[in-house]
Amino acid sequence: MVLKAKKRIWFNISVWVIVGAIAVMAVVSAVMTFAHFQRQKEQAIELLVEKGATLIWSFEAGLRNPVSIKEGTFGLQKLLMETAQQPDIDYIIVTDNEGNIIADSDPSMVGQKYGLDLDTEKIALSADKKWRQVTKPGGAGTFEV
Repeated sequence: MVLKAKKRIWFNISVWVIVGAIAVMAVVSAVMTFAHFQRQKEQAIELLVEKGATLIWSFEAGLRNPVSIKEGTFGLQKLLMETAQQPDIDYIIVTDNEGNIIADSDPSMVGQKYGLDLDTEKIALSADKKWRQVTKPGGAGTFEV
């Protein structure tokens, strides 16, 4: 009985080729991951800006309603306080062109100035949606539209 020797096929690939291929794959993977996170961040910002703009538009539309005009600022104040109780809303502030608070989800703030670091007149005249991220005293970030 004759035993046949098994042939082993070995590829003559250098270790450096394998290391190089792994390095290239790692770089490509890192770049794709970074691009994905950037795209996710841009989409989140767009979503938050649109949500904020929708709230702003709804308050403006509510003020144009004849019933709301009779109630005046009191109706707006009540609406802000109720809306700000939503879990993803920190606060809602309505100011005039000079930054004087007309209505606020915190009624004690009405009459005070807001946005001393902002050019509120320029923002009020602009048709573009403006946003910024601010840090509250507790350290938590807030996205303002």
